[in-house]
Amino acid sequence: MKIKNAAGEIVSRKPDLVVTFETPATQHSKDRIIKAGIPLVFSGVAIPELVGCASKTKAGQGFTGVTIYMDPSDVIRISQYIAPDFHVIGGLTSDQIACIPIDKKAPGDIPVIRQESLNIIVDLDASKKLGIVLPFQILQLAKTI
Repeated sequence: MKIKNAAGEIVSRKPDLVVTFETPATQHSKDRIIKAGIPLVFSGVAIPELVGCASKTKAGQGFTGVTIYMDPSDVIRISQYIAPDFHVIGGLTSDQIACIPIDKKAPGDIPVIRQESLNIIVDLDASKKLGIVLPFQILQLAKTI
């Protein structure tokens, strides 16, 4: 596996510290790096337990990091800054849901998909008509239409 080979190359260079990005790189290189006595810091790991942490907040022996896990209640709270009168927030998982009962596909035959990029798009005219005042921080991040 390329990650394990890269980990061997990194260990041979004897760095003071190794930083890994995302779960696969951390999972497949961590043991070799830590065994060599090199501290490891991960970033971009959604579920720290999958890379060997005791919990979402307790690191492992020889390594620590930064998770990208976001508590769903925080997402809802942030959403309510934009639309404080919303009482029901729902989501659509994707067209993949329909593949199981309608197309009779086995879940294991449906590829896992992921978001490629995050885009915040704001219709300023619509938000004005609805009386929604968007926080400056959201407007800084958003594309307007």
